[in-house]
Amino acid sequence: MHELACYQCKEALSAFHCKDCFGTMELYCQDCIKWNSTFFKEISLKSLDPHVQLGHPPREHCIKPMAVSVVDNFVIIESNGIHNIGLDFCGCETAQSCIKQLLSSTYEFYHTLKCHSDNTGLSEPKDCYEAFMQMIHECRVHNPDGPENTQPGDCVVMCPTCPHPGINLLVNWETVGALLSWLYTLFLTIDANFHLKYKNVLNNEVDSGVGSGWGYFVDETDYKSYVSAQLNDIQEKITCLGHTTVNMADTKVSHGLAEMGIGTVDCSRHGFKLPHGVRDLQKGERYLNMDYMFFSVLQHHPVKFFFVSYDIPCQWSKKLWTQMLNMLPALQFDGQGKAMEFGVPKFHLPAHKEPCQMLYSLNFLPVVG
Repeated sequence: MHELACYQCKEALSAFHCKDCFGTMELYCQDCIKWNSTFFKEISLKSLDPHVQLGHPPREHCIKPMAVSVVDNFVIIESNGIHNIGLDFCGCETAQSCIKQLLSSTYEFYHTLKCHSDNTGLSEPKDCYEAFMQMIHECRVHNPDGPENTQPGDCVVMCPTCPHPGINLLVNWETVGALLSWLYTLFLTIDANFHLKYKNVLNNEVDSGVGSGWGYFVDETDYKSYVSAQLNDIQEKITCLGHTTVNMADTKVSHGLAEMGIGTVDCSRHGFKLPHGVRDLQKGERYLNMDYMFFSVLQHHPVKFFFVSYDIPCQWSKKLWTQMLNMLPALQFDGQGKAMEFGVPKFHLPAHKEPCQMLYSLNFLPVVG
């Protein structure tokens, strides 16, 4: 028995300490910890009115604490359970944003667990902080107003160096001359991957996605409705030499497969996946699949200059704008006052006929270099 006053009521003698609580060696009396001489009474942590203060070291009080919300319903998922608690952000003039205060707590949480594993530094566990943060980012909804207000593409990590009006472009970027247009050109590349196959399942609801359309994949419902309406159409054959992927799209064996691969529209300069730039392919690399992804990506990039790299632009771009008119109104692209160039990657260029090699060579096209 310690001859010390209870840390909470300041009156009765204290004898008990919780090893999971914040602080060092705060001791509490029997009444404050709800001990009835036989067992601990079940009581929520929030009813004891503890408040976790962010933005300050433990036991340091904030002069301008801000509650998370009016209802104060913050939940902590800890290694020892799920707890409803009171949480206060720091409202001091030097305080960081609320998001950064929470992320700082994440850093402290991870390293607290690391110290619990080995506090001597002699046999430290493998550093998993990056993987831990990736798990958090994968489950995070970017809209502070909640999932119901999350817009299509909101959960994507955008390419930081691609042109984004209102973010990383000058105010007068739209008025620059042709010689400087390359500074504000969005460089896109289109391709497909047939190693990522998806087998048929009895019910898609068993393995349904969370937040369809919030990330890199286009919304499944609209996409499949568009594709299924034209899936049995025979598309125009390629007349350029050496490219069989598209010509064989209607003959590929898809027995037992729901999807034969995926198509992507990426940032070709920096390798970033783009919002709504990924979707599955049902019968090979068909124009209608790639069209849908391409125009979905354009909706997220309100710039004036585009350069598109694709294996077969000589064929694909022929009826691109006609095909656009068959799409949903939300995917209609207004080309007025905008410029778009097409090119072929150097690896694929030798398979084209000589006229195509001259027209689509990256060596001769403007703004590429």
